[in-house]
Amino acid sequence: MAMMVNRRKFIVYSSAALGTSLLLKACTSQPTSETENPSTAAADTPFKVAAVFVGVVTDKGWNQSAFEGLNAAKERLGFEFSYVERTAAPDQAEALSEFARQGFDVVLGHSGEFVGPTQQVASQFPDTQFLVTNGGIADANIVSVQTNNLQAGYLAGTTAGLVTKANKIAFVVAKQFKAMDQLLRGFELGAKSVNPAVEVTASYTGDWDDVAKAKEATSALISSGSDVIYSYLDSAYLGSLEAVKEKGVYLIGHTSDRLDDAPELIATSVIQNVGMAIASVVELAKNGELESQNYVVGAENPEVLHLGRFSQVLAPEIKQTVEDVEKQFQAGELVFEDCQVEGAESWCLKESTPA
Repeated sequence: MAMMVNRRKFIVYSSAALGTSLLLKACTSQPTSETENPSTAAADTPFKVAAVFVGVVTDKGWNQSAFEGLNAAKERLGFEFSYVERTAAPDQAEALSEFARQGFDVVLGHSGEFVGPTQQVASQFPDTQFLVTNGGIADANIVSVQTNNLQAGYLAGTTAGLVTKANKIAFVVAKQFKAMDQLLRGFELGAKSVNPAVEVTASYTGDWDDVAKAKEATSALISSGSDVIYSYLDSAYLGSLEAVKEKGVYLIGHTSDRLDDAPELIATSVIQNVGMAIASVVELAKNGELESQNYVVGAENPEVLHLGRFSQVLAPEIKQTVEDVEKQFQAGELVFEDCQVEGAESWCLKESTPA
């Protein structure tokens, strides 16, 4: 059983099977020095994974998805798992370092916010594998993992472009970094693919969990004419939900299926099971198969990225159109590539080559 402690400390979990195994070894075996039997000593050393979260692991979204994915992988693969939540920016580098000092094999920073802190500390701990969600970086002992944010944003944008009556839609997020830029770019491209006249606005609240800030930002967007909101927040998502309920406009959910929050107002959700993507990379690390790269998992793996349920108040052809786009991603018929937009680096849909 785990005990919740001060957020500056760590909560340690280990599988029951692993704990029992170690207990039996302690009761029935005499200690063996590494000099006498180094291979046995190495085999008895448990693989250890740690995660540092910006928000809480009960947010029903981004952090909870990763937490549940790692817990499921822990049971299946038999590693020890520890985490710390509510880690503010000034504390992130120290949190990563503390886990590395404790000998964890893999240390995850669960947000693109951890790019800087990870690059700051990784070289000090060459025996630790650092993993950054939505990081988009790779180095000697740094690997990134993400769901395909361009695809997710595009699906949300296609939905919003079809649903809007005002031709004004909005994206609400806490902070700006590469993964969020990809979501926004996909959102714009998807919306304009079905509605060239649509206007897209982005709003940054500065906090993933502040419900009041999210409600204020969402309400301001609605007052400015946006009638479809794509809210990509953690616990603060509830603020966006309150705002759309009060104003009667549509909301697009993220990470998990949000339809039950407001069946007539949740147009759909773009489900990104980031926990499953993270777990697959952790498994590679445990098996010694990890490569220094950015692992991106998209709709080609429907267990990781797929559409949620649609509101029954929407016209059936809207659902059909968006699902057709999802199928194109699954089949590899829609692909993004790097491009230049007004002199700045961005992403565009790759033009298909005639057969």
